[in-house]
Amino acid sequence: MISRSWGACFLNMPNRPKSPCSYPGCPVLLDKPGKCDKHAQTKRSGWSKDRAKQPVMTTTERGYGYAWRKIRDSVMRRDQGLCQVCLSNGRTRLAAEVDHITRKADGGTDDVENLQAICRECHRLKTAVEQLPDQQWTSFYPEWMPKPAIPVTVVAGPPGSGKSKYVEDRAKPGDLVLDVDVIAAEAYGLKLYEASYEQRTAAVRVRNKLLAGLNENTQYKRCWLIVTAPSEDKRHWWRDKLDAELVVLDVDKRICLDRIANDARRTPESKRRAREACLAWV
Repeated sequence: MISRSWGACFLNMPNRPKSPCSYPGCPVLLDKPGKCDKHAQTKRSGWSKDRAKQPVMTTTERGYGYAWRKIRDSVMRRDQGLCQVCLSNGRTRLAAEVDHITRKADGGTDDVENLQAICRECHRLKTAVEQLPDQQWTSFYPEWMPKPAIPVTVVAGPPGSGKSKYVEDRAKPGDLVLDVDVIAAEAYGLKLYEASYEQRTAAVRVRNKLLAGLNENTQYKRCWLIVTAPSEDKRHWWRDKLDAELVVLDVDKRICLDRIANDARRTPESKRRAREACLAWV
């Protein structure tokens, strides 16, 4: 049985999604919200960009006192208590929090136009993504990626070649499976292949964060990385960068295109992108 969290697929683990360590940039996933053992004693305070030098502040000093609660209640009423991120992605979910669209650390304010009602799941993902510097984390081929401390198998192939099925049949309990399509779907509560370009970009950032954490993280026995990598040099790049075993599913393009055309899970836009990626495979 495979159960999935918003950041990855985990085998034979509880259905409840794991939460990322709340320390900025830490890739460790936990069974419940909080910090990992390494960062359990660290403290964060205030909204200053130089937080480490600031004294611990009260809720009111940080800007979340009575005045904030009044603003929060107003935004909740305006948004009818519904998560605005979910609504923008075609689903309805009750909000639990009010979020700064542009966070304070990036110059955002408490103006109601910069606030939105949001559910905990969307807020957790948005916060995790915001803590990752764009230029460092969004690359499909991150040159800075450290060597992992566990074995990695890279499974490459065109869309429709059966990469997910190949991994599902071979991954074992305790393995970590990383697939951008699955990460995006789980993160935003979408069906597989429905994610937009922006959502897939966010999923790439999460994938890269988890991959980078494998240089110290030994809670997994093996990592399975699913990629398209349409050319031989791209496939070899992943193999060499991660010291990985490389499995290439070089399935006939006609078979892949037929599978794509008949895949009821794919939207028309997803089918178009998949066909292009398939035809570009060499």
